[in-house]
Amino acid sequence: MQDQFDELAKARHTVGAHRTPRRVNPWIVALLLVVLLSPALGIGAGFMFGNNSSVTALANKLTNSSASTTTKKTTTVKKTTTESESSTDTETAETSTDTQAEQSAPAPTPPAPEINFSSRIEVLNGSGITGYARQSSDTLNSGGYTSVTPGNYQYGEPTVSTVYYRDASMSSTAQDVARRLGITAVELLPSAVPNTLDVVVVLRG
Repeated sequence: MQDQFDELAKARHTVGAHRTPRRVNPWIVALLLVVLLSPALGIGAGFMFGNNSSVTALANKLTNSSASTTTKKTTTVKKTTTESESSTDTETAETSTDTQAEQSAPAPTPPAPEINFSSRIEVLNGSGITGYARQSSDTLNSGGYTSVTPGNYQYGEPTVSTVYYRDASMSSTAQDVARRLGITAVELLPSAVPNTLDVVVVLRG
């Protein structure tokens, strides 16, 4: 039997609008939600786990790369240090060898004194022995001297046979003259040697 509310509901194509609506079973709703959301949840989980795997793999690569780089740097530093130590040892050995060679090398021989055999030499006889100056002059000529003149000497000084020379450049020559004549006194005395001579020999008996 229909009442007035049913008549109004027909006009709105609604039946029993004034009646309490039937409740839907919550288990059905939950089942529908599971069915609808499972694919989405699976994709999200796969994305999350996939991303986590990728991040983990990337982290592992970076860690391995860092470890490899550190190993290479350490190896390079060790190699450089070894090469540096080897170079230092080589330089030290070379320096030591050079020092030993320098120490063991004989001292250089000083150059032989230069003797001027063309020096102008005068031999003066103050001994009182006749021909003594000529004899000494011949001795020097025989030794290679080319400008030797004999003469006489009448003064009291010097008291012993002496060779005088005019400047330092004639030192070696004066020493050689004294050696050849057996004279030990050799003196640099420009005032005793005229400008026309280089060496003057005074003989005493």
